[in-house]
Amino acid sequence: MDRRLLFVVLGVAGLAFAVWFLLSRQPAPEPPPPAPLPLLEQIPRAYSAAAEGTIALGDNAVPGRVRANYLVYPDQRVVITHLAVWMDDLDLVVPFLWWETREPLRCTIFRNDGAIEGTLQDGELVIPAGTKVLGQSYRERDPSGGCRGKLRLLDTRSTDVLRVTHDPEGNHFGVSASFETSYQDHELTVTLEAQGRYLNRPPVAKLQVMEDVPVLPDGCPEKKILANTPEGLQVRFRSTSYDLDGIWPGVEGEKLRVDLSFEQWARSRPDGFVFLGAGRDIGPVLFETGREHQLLLWITDRQGAEGRKLCHFQVEPPG
Repeated sequence: MDRRLLFVVLGVAGLAFAVWFLLSRQPAPEPPPPAPLPLLEQIPRAYSAAAEGTIALGDNAVPGRVRANYLVYPDQRVVITHLAVWMDDLDLVVPFLWWETREPLRCTIFRNDGAIEGTLQDGELVIPAGTKVLGQSYRERDPSGGCRGKLRLLDTRSTDVLRVTHDPEGNHFGVSASFETSYQDHELTVTLEAQGRYLNRPPVAKLQVMEDVPVLPDGCPEKKILANTPEGLQVRFRSTSYDLDGIWPGVEGEKLRVDLSFEQWARSRPDGFVFLGAGRDIGPVLFETGREHQLLLWITDRQGAEGRKLCHFQVEPPG
């Protein structure tokens, strides 16, 4: 080999070795913090409810029924995704100059035409005035119970704040509302008063630490906790979650869990969350010293409503 070429090869090799040596002596970079679950703080609780009461159009009052599906977010924001109000058949008295007519309203129903937003305040869903609800009605009901004839549309807006009783613990749902609409150039006030119960409430995620370690009132390990092994904190967990819809009269204890369909666990890693397993119990799980950990319990009821519990804690070396 040519001597000059040999010197070049040796020089490149020496430079590569020097770069490798310097890099190998650099301290290892700190692992990134565990990635949080996407938008975990924005996951809402889903409710479904029904109520019965009275609907009045002016001086004409008939029985009515309500169905509602709505979401309550952790920041107390409320979104009503589905609202339907049915009223019994009514012959509406419409006055004119010196006489009056009776207009048949059959199969009348009022629905939201988009998401209705409000806030949760002191046990009530508070919906601003001016909320739009679309109504429709027919003139005739056929012998089979269906409706036919000319379809009337009722453009209806709330005249005042719409208040909805939100008491899932007491299984009480109620609606008090006033709307205005126009029928044949006559302004009408529509009032609704109805009380009812929940068809489905979201489950409540709770957990229990099965080892003798300090815990917070919510069941999670304390924010800073000492390792119980040389490698870190080794611990087992149990789900003590429940669903209010699983409470049956005269039944206690484990029957609180009859409406739960799925319980799953996940933990944080430097590159995101990993699945630990499904079931009521999980572990033992080892949480290493020196960094923050997150443990997630994610539960689902038989109608698909979800509940989640997230624990944050850091494991310190023993002693």
